[in-house]
Amino acid sequence: GFPQLTAAEDNLAFLQKNAVMVIRFTQKLVRIARQFFYRYRYSLSPKVFFVGRNKTETTSMASIFRKLGLAVAPQRPAERLTPEWAKGHHPRLLRFVKYRGQAFQDLPFSLPGCYATMDKAFPGSKFILTVRDSADVWYRSLTSFHGNKFGDGRLPTKADLQQTDYLYPGFAWEINRILYKSPEENPYDETVLKASYEAH
Repeated sequence: GFPQLTAAEDNLAFLQKNAVMVIRFTQKLVRIARQFFYRYRYSLSPKVFFVGRNKTETTSMASIFRKLGLAVAPQRPAERLTPEWAKGHHPRLLRFVKYRGQAFQDLPFSLPGCYATMDKAFPGSKFILTVRDSADVWYRSLTSFHGNKFGDGRLPTKADLQQTDYLYPGFAWEINRILYKSPEENPYDETVLKASYEAH
């Protein structure tokens, strides 16, 4: 027959099983406590916003701030809130800024008028406007980056932007419409985009 466990062995197996459960539960509590700690810390921290347009070295600036010890908020969750922000719905983004970090970059913080709302909601914040040497340099950088990311090396079309699955299908097209008033058949119209950059 099968070997019988002694009472001591049975108790040991019980303790080992429960020890694993206790360890996992403790680790979960530690993670939750850490989240609350950082959320509380960030809620009291001054904020820094990089409000330059995409492709104006905002990512490089974020790296510098990380090295200086500032908590740079995750970019993609904020980007997802861009269409909501553009429609005038601000509560979720303000909550994100309050609890998710100390420094913030790119969308939606580079949208026109966003800095004014952040300045009102978080008095004493700092705003850094990054720029390129010229609108020509910025346009070449943007279109090269988007061409490689969305257009297989060429200037993306409306269909390309609608079909790419960055964040979710259609997100890139939504952002293009929010940022620029370019013709739909020419979403990267050079004159329109450069004027938008210079106005910013």
